[in-house]
Amino acid sequence: MTDQEIIDVVTAHRDGKAIECGGAVRGTWVPCVNPNWNFGSCDYRVKPEPREWWISCPVGRGPAFMYECKTNAGAQGIHVREVIKE
Repeated sequence: MTDQEIIDVVTAHRDGKAIECGGAVRGTWVPCVNPNWNFGSCDYRVKPEPREWWISCPVGRGPAFMYECKTNAGAQGIHVREVIKE
């Protein structure tokens, strides 16, 4: 991990974000509630949050569009949430 990555993950932990350890060293990410910050033998990251977006489907008015916020009132919308494997 770079110095900036270390600063970012420790700051995120201080701010109450969920931390995971493992990664390249272990092959998977596991929750790390009270990290011991052994950067020489373990990678750390902020647990990713699922991405969400909406797909706007204007009925009879052209192609569908993706948005990062709710769709407008004149269109049918589909709310999509990413599934992150635990």
